[in-house]
Amino acid sequence: GMGHAVYTLSDPRATILKRKAREFAYNNGFEKDFELLNSLETLTPEVLRNLGMSKEQSKAMSGALGSIVQEIANNDGEFTEEEMTDEIDAVDKIVSTVQAATDGDKSSNLFSSDPEDDSSRSGYTATELVDTVVNSKVVSSAINSSSKDEEGNAVENPYSISDKLTESDRDSAKTAIEEYYQENAGEGDNAELEETLGSLASIFGVQIELTK
Repeated sequence: GMGHAVYTLSDPRATILKRKAREFAYNNGFEKDFELLNSLETLTPEVLRNLGMSKEQSKAMSGALGSIVQEIANNDGEFTEEEMTDEIDAVDKIVSTVQAATDGDKSSNLFSSDPEDDSSRSGYTATELVDTVVNSKVVSSAINSSSKDEEGNAVENPYSISDKLTESDRDSAKTAIEEYYQENAGEGDNAELEETLGSLASIFGVQIELTK
């Protein structure tokens, strides 16, 4: 992983890679492409600041998007057009939820209490989000990956949003997760479902009891 958080200024590997990329670009007729990407790298932090996105928000969004992009690459070519539309919808829901949560404004709930109510920060009910995420191969795999470290140990608050939720949000998330399990768990091995619901619980900072 380039740009690991342990490097406060720059990842030395990225510095070397960028120098080599510049050499390759200028030796093979890709000067304009390189300079465009270099401008994006330089200007993006300022654009995000102008949009009001904090460093904390950027970190949370990076965590969400990084794992999702990896899962899309892993599943390239495996989805029908209809399935890909559903996957994109799931990605939109989880990313917009993370973004809405990180704005830090607890004057309104993250989740709606009713599907017809769009006054919440995310515009979704917790039930809608849980249903969409669990049924998405890309997003469920991504959040499972984000919720564990390289040794398989649980990561606390993987998207840095659990402390941004109201008590009502946590209650809604807990209820939605537990009800999904009660309604959808089969008679046999539910390990995959339990893993995904556990990852959602970790993201929202709630303790759940998965019982039929």
